[in-house]
Amino acid sequence: FFHITTPTRCGCDNKFFRRLRIQIAMRRELPVVFGVSALLFHLLCLPKFQMTFQARTGLDAFPGAVSWLVYPWEARFASTCGRIPSSIKDVVRHAGRDEDRREVLFVRIGDEHMTQRDAQVLAQQTLCGLDSVAKSIGWTKPHVRKNMFRMSVVVDSSQLSMANWLTCAKCMLSVIKAIQPFVSPFYDRMPGLISVVDPPFVVKKAWYMVRPWLGQPTREVVRFVQTEPSQLPEQPRSSDADTQKFWLLHNA
Repeated sequence: FFHITTPTRCGCDNKFFRRLRIQIAMRRELPVVFGVSALLFHLLCLPKFQMTFQARTGLDAFPGAVSWLVYPWEARFASTCGRIPSSIKDVVRHAGRDEDRREVLFVRIGDEHMTQRDAQVLAQQTLCGLDSVAKSIGWTKPHVRKNMFRMSVVVDSSQLSMANWLTCAKCMLSVIKAIQPFVSPFYDRMPGLISVVDPPFVVKKAWYMVRPWLGQPTREVVRFVQTEPSQLPEQPRSSDADTQKFWLLHNA
């Protein structure tokens, strides 16, 4: 890119230079817009549940489910969730119930652990958080009317920036790809509200690009929320050694 200087001694109209600066700035920002658009598309346009539950059990009931994750029907699921480091649990966690009696799943976008290195343990923690929400709701299978739309997903994006958005996006796509074959069919229609808290300006721009592609039920549950910094509590941090210890125990 080149530097543009505007004339100062002549009476020329500077509108041309202003337009040129805007065009250059937009060219720099377009990769970010399209990247976040793709991320939102994957998050919000997961395939809907199209099959009925049959006699198949375990991974056979969920084609494409990865074998390295530990699933809620496995005997070691509770102990696996218990060994996940607290720093990872702070990224995705069941945070109780809101005023409308919806169970809240809290997701911290932009956290230092949202990297490819921690993608697998984050995928496991996402399953643990969803299972905790599901148990509180009484969710045992999809499309039971009294249990539908009783989860609220709060996405804290206050730590997302131009410096870390690409790393976070790659991590999130890896997590989604891993859990989608199980989560998309089994927890279909569980979210009733998705609140994106303190999104960067580029995320809002990306949303307006993706929104026309989404179904009406999805469009209606997404909200953008601006808060004061004091409204989001600080979370304790633990060392990366905890994460390494978890995988040593998990793979033992």
